[in-house]
Amino acid sequence: MFHYIKGCITMKFESGVVIESCGIGYEVFVPDNSPVYLADAKEIVLVYTAMIIREDDVSIYGFHDR
Repeated sequence: MFHYIKGCITMKFESGVVIESCGIGYEVFVPDNSPVYLADAKEIVLVYTAMIIREDDVSIYGFHDR
């Protein structure tokens, strides 16, 4: 379980971002109006996370505050 991820935004997609931290790119789903999604590419962000584990999927959802 991750409490938060701090790193650089390397990519944006329709429903989230990829945050690189220590050489690992984490796919994090965030709302399109989130300050995290609106941040510029290569900007360092801190995202509080919730990891959802299902039978056929593992996803990380991000939030700009707790």
